Amino acid sequence: MKIAEVENYIRKKSAKASERILNSASAKLEVAKNLIEEGVEKQKTEDFVVAFEIFQKAHSIAQQAKMIFDASIKFRLDIE
Repeated sequence: MKIAEVENYIRKKSAKASERILNSASAKLEVAKNLIEEGVEKQKTEDFVVAFEIFQKAHSIAQQAKMIFDASIKFRLDIE
């Protein structure tokens, strides 16, 4: 799932989550976006292996944000 898709998903379900969870998810997504920018810079310098690793990390962080967000709603938890 792309970062923008996770952002839209969280935005649509934001009424169900606490402000703390929304802030946590937003912070994780911001980290993922910054990593994407870093990966793009690595691509420009033709450091493709490092770029790929950075993109994977960004994807993982975005997925983590979504899973924690979903779990907090489903189980009514306030986790980060």
